[in-house]
Amino acid sequence: MHNMGFTDIDCICEGGIENQLDVQATDIRIHLNTAGPKPSIIFADNGPGMTPDKLKLSRRLFNRKEASDEKNGCFGIGGSVASSQLTRLSGKAVRLSKTKGAEAPIECALDYPDISKTDKYELHVHEVSVSMHSMWKKYAPNAENGTVEILECPRVVVDALIRDLPNAGLGLKYADYLAKGAKIAVFVDGALLMNVKAQDISDKKGASRYEEYDVPVWNKGDLVVVQFKNGLNQIKYVDAVDGKKFTMDPLKEGFKNIGTIKCTSSIRYTIPKNEQDWKQEQGGYYAKRVRKVVERWAIPFPNAGDYGAREVVAASRHVWNFPTSLDGFMGVEINKSRINKGNIHPLIYNILTELAENFSKRYWKSVAKEVPPRPVVPAAVPVAVSVAVPAAVPAAVPAAVPVVPAVVPAVPAVAQAKPVAPVKPSVIDVPGYQKLVPQSPKDLVIAMRDAKLRLDSMNFDELLKRASNTTESRIANAIQTMQENLKMLDQICK
Repeated sequence: MHNMGFTDIDCICEGGIENQLDVQATDIRIHLNTAGPKPSIIFADNGPGMTPDKLKLSRRLFNRKEASDEKNGCFGIGGSVASSQLTRLSGKAVRLSKTKGAEAPIECALDYPDISKTDKYELHVHEVSVSMHSMWKKYAPNAENGTVEILECPRVVVDALIRDLPNAGLGLKYADYLAKGAKIAVFVDGALLMNVKAQDISDKKGASRYEEYDVPVWNKGDLVVVQFKNGLNQIKYVDAVDGKKFTMDPLKEGFKNIGTIKCTSSIRYTIPKNEQDWKQEQGGYYAKRVRKVVERWAIPFPNAGDYGAREVVAASRHVWNFPTSLDGFMGVEINKSRINKGNIHPLIYNILTELAENFSKRYWKSVAKEVPPRPVVPAAVPVAVSVAVPAAVPAAVPAAVPVVPAVVPAVPAVAQAKPVAPVKPSVIDVPGYQKLVPQSPKDLVIAMRDAKLRLDSMNFDELLKRASNTTESRIANAIQTMQENLKMLDQICK
């Protein structure tokens, strides 16, 4: 799973947050402990707890459950992989749980070094030991019920999580749960590292423009049809055969609605611009599975059209909230913690991105007239200068031909001409779309940023397929160009 991209952050989300949210826990705490001979990660929650049978079942590998819009997982491997991966199989993983009314917590321990040595994965649930009972008292958010899991981990794992968790976007990922009262807190050696706050992606209250719309997906055998509303508010359908838009009654045609993607599009962009406007780094396409934001893709910065329009397109946010019934069409993988954009049904992806682009264009059209005119840089004024004209020199001619002196008209001198200082090239920091030519250091930084965002948004698997059809000479030229550009950037940064 680690080689497939199931990172330590994913393990924290799966083992320390999502399983708890699935059982309606409202107080979730993650402890990262570096003190003592054995660093540890501790997950604690105030969920309903588990009976002995359920506790044993929770440690089974591939405890598969059907995909549900009420739960985050599906394959039953996330929790088990989380504990084994975070410990690196070098320590114990002890899970304590208590149901309301029970006299004491119960315990299920896995000794990964012993399991690796004996090649036996045996599960035993028993009454809590004295040492673990003290751990329950210390870490359980609610003494009456809940679950506490203690993982012995290498120091390097704990240190990396302390560094990375604050920037993991947990407030964005679990915004729906947090908005409804769930609390997620992270502690380091007993001190609070962060209280996770909900981050509203679409910013319905603060956005300059905000729209909600549905994109139902219909299916009949191998046929897929996507439904949407066009700019005239007319319902249209697109099929995957030829991509034509048409009107139909899918029910009469034998199609079944397999799920509806709930979409929101928003932008915060004002004229004149201010510091609260969204930047390109804040925009993008956000895939949201049920109540969890799973993935975000940057929008490639357009290379045509008004520069202001390009900024709106790249900085806008588009959330695609889909149900579990569309997992197979939306490229969901790795226990629902990743989406492979290349595996999203192309018809669905094309319609979603087209609707997103149309939203941005409509907004730009409504505000473009408010954009101030491009400043005109005055041209250099020519200076009149007095010129002394030398007398004409007669050419050598035969003696028989008389020489006629050339007559040169007098050039009047300009009296007391005032010199005009030459106009320096403008480096005024004006919006990019108002510049004739990019000219300031800031433009260079913006260009490099745009290049990076475009690279981040590229589908390199698809690029590799296309490159296989390119001649060797074109590939060599492209590589040389990239190397020259990198060399130039290295020189600038020195």
